[in-house]
Amino acid sequence: IALPWAVGETTVDDSMSREAIDRRLAELEGAPRRAGRVIGLGNFYVVTIGTIAWWATGLEDKGIALAPVSAVTFRKPRR
Repeated sequence: IALPWAVGETTVDDSMSREAIDRRLAELEGAPRRAGRVIGLGNFYVVTIGTIAWWATGLEDKGIALAPVSAVTFRKPRR
């Protein structure tokens, strides 16, 4: 079947501290420039949501756009 699929590059909140999440998000910022897109994974922790919300406010100035994962999924060609 030709289901869409995607692979997460890294989990940003392996450690649930704002500083650790900030470091992982900074690592993700460099990834799109290399690959054109990157998928970061995060959990529904309050610290994760808050840190990502704050981080996202500065992305436009860095030339980075957030998109739903559906925008970067792949499809296996039908045979």
